[in-house]
This record gives sequence, C-alpha cells and structure tokens, in this order.
Amino acid sequence: MNTQKTRTTSFIYTPLLLLVLAMLLSACSPKTNTTGTPPSADTTTPAPALADTSAIQAEKVTSAIWDIASQLLVLQAQQFSLLDNELTELVKNPSQQQLQRAQEQWHNSYQVFMQLSPLLYLSSKYHPELASLRQWRATIAPWPIQPGYIDYYGNYRYSGIIHAIAIPLTATGIRRQHGLTQKEDVLLGLHAIEYLLWGEKGSRLFDDFNAVMQLPDTIADPTITVDALPNNRRRQLLLLQSKLLLQDSKKLHHLWQPKQPIGLAFLQIPATHRLTAINESVSYFLQQWALFLIAEDSGILESNESINAYAAQRHIALEKAVGTIKRIYFDAPTQLATLLLPPEMQTALKNTLDIAQQELIKNTQASLNDSSAQLLQAVTLLSNNEELTR
Repeated sequence: MNTQKTRTTSFIYTPLLLLVLAMLLSACSPKTNTTGTPPSADTTTPAPALADTSAIQAEKVTSAIWDIASQLLVLQAQQFSLLDNELTELVKNPSQQQLQRAQEQWHNSYQVFMQLSPLLYLSSKYHPELASLRQWRATIAPWPIQPGYIDYYGNYRYSGIIHAIAIPLTATGIRRQHGLTQKEDVLLGLHAIEYLLWGEKGSRLFDDFNAVMQLPDTIADPTITVDALPNNRRRQLLLLQSKLLLQDSKKLHHLWQPKQPIGLAFLQIPATHRLTAINESVSYFLQQWALFLIAEDSGILESNESINAYAAQRHIALEKAVGTIKRIYFDAPTQLATLLLPPEMQTALKNTLDIAQQELIKNTQASLNDSSAQLLQAVTLLSNNEELTR
C-alpha cells in the first residue's frame, strides 16, 4: 500500500518521552507506571485491601461502578448507531449540511467513549482476561493514526487504502490491514472515521463522497472498474468502518456482562482489590491525558499527533471523562473516594477535579495548561492512596 508516513513519537507509545516528561515534572509526578501501558501481571502484584474497608462495602461499590460502565457501553452503542445512520445518509445523499451532521454525531459518539474510558485501563495484574481491554481500546479508538495510511494526505494525493485498489474493502480485509506493520497503521475505530470525515486540516468537502458512476476517459486499463475509483472506495470504507465500530461496541458490551469473560474476570477479583484496580485505571487515564497536554504544549508533538487533530473539541470530551470520574468517586451509590481517601484528601480531590473541568471548558492554551496541572495533582492524590494501601 502506498502510504505517507508521518513522524509518530506520541507520548502514549514512547517510554523515553514519558521518562523525560516525568523527570521535568518530578516535583508533582505520581509514583505510577509510565511505560505507556498499564502495569502487567509479571511486574506488579495487587495491593492488599484497605484495613477499614469491608468486603461487603467493596462489593457494593465496585458492582455499582461496573454497572455504570455497562450503562455507558449501552449509551455508546446507541450513539454509534446514530453515527452509522448519519454516515449512511451522507453516502446516500452527500451534501455539506449532511457532512456537518455526521461530524456532529461523531463528536457525540466520541464524548460517550471518553466518559467510559477511565474504566477501560484495568490492569491484567488483577486477572489475565483484563489484558483484552487493551485490544478493545486499540479497536474502538486507537491513536495516533497515520492519515496517509487511510487516504490522501499532504503532497501524497494517491496514498492510503483508498487508493490501494488491490486491497479489498471487506471486514476481513481491513481488519487484516489494521495495525499491519505498526500501531499507527489504523483503519478501524473512531479516529479513522474522524480522518475520513474531516480530512487534513479539518477541511474535507462533501464532494469526496459523491458517487462516481462511470470511469473517466483517462483510465484505459480494462481491469479497473468504477468501484475502484477513490470516491467510491471512500464511501465504501466509511460505511464499513461504521458497521464494524458498532459491531465491536456491542461485542464489548456483551463481554462486559457478569457471565461473560471480562465481567466474570472482574467478579473473580477479590472485592477489595477491585477498589484498587479501578483507582489505578482512573489514575492511569488521567496521567496519560495530562502528559499528552504537556507534550503538546511543549511542542514535542507534531500537529497530526494531537488527539482529535482533525475534528478538534477534545477539551469537551475530556471534560466529560472527568465528569465520569467525579461521579464514581463522589456520587451515590458509588462514592469511591469515601472508601479510599481520608476526608481531607477527598475534599482536595473533589476541588482538583472541579478546577480541571472549569479550565477545560474555557479551552484556552493557558486553561489547558492549568487543567493538565490539575489532572496530575489528581493522580498524585490517588497515587498517595496507593502508597497507603501497599
């Protein structure tokens, strides 16, 4: 496949970059794993339970949090279904207005995924089956992406699977090509759809989705059919990606249920250890986003490496994720903070998350810098709790 390869030194996948950032932030960095993946089973053992937390309390709270995640998975599938409807309409009747409707629904879908995301980093050190969550994240919303692996980009006007007509656009075909040589070879998930909807610099026009009914006179090769033309392959790929995204979301929800592999694995973890597993998942999510914002502000990342580089509005999605964290730590029936933190740290965490949300809503460079500092402060508070429990 002719693809344009951009630089991909994203902090999410580069341990050295994380190490440098951690050293720069050593005064406030939490004592958590910074290798780009959650702690693995062969490097870390679960923390012992809090002495003052009963198994009954832990069971009640962790079950309620698991139910919240299940509800968000239902909502995610609903939003992905609406996205599929809008994309189908875009292909059926292309127009700038319909393209904007599809883009708006993409944002709605991504925001729900972000609400769920803090609970998708449960470590396999608690149960091997939880390692599958990494693959689900890499299917539903993998990042970073190589835009030139999908479609034209920059000076590469014939790049990506759109122009690789020897590769069939089938479910089997694009699943095989997804992540073929490196993680950034992305064809599945929200961000691959994002690039098709927005294109480079967020400037995609609806004309790219117009159906072409006959071959141009410049094509004399009798083996090339009208289906192989870029517009038609782009239309076909967009619909296929959408169907697979919805299918994968429903499958994850199915696996999340109590008698299915992921849900069963969670229930097999001692209830008090589940508290720590959830806390670590949230901490890891916050840490990764804080370091990303810092790396971006420091100029370490190129523009195409920014999350939602084409669709923008990531501040809204991250604010939604912080809202989920506040919900499970402070709202009934979960109130996780009351089981993990002393009263003064509960107050500090609540204030820190409140400020982070406020700064994200402002969406200025200064406020994003402030929000990253608040997210790291939240990680520090949660990590201090880990020290108390180990």
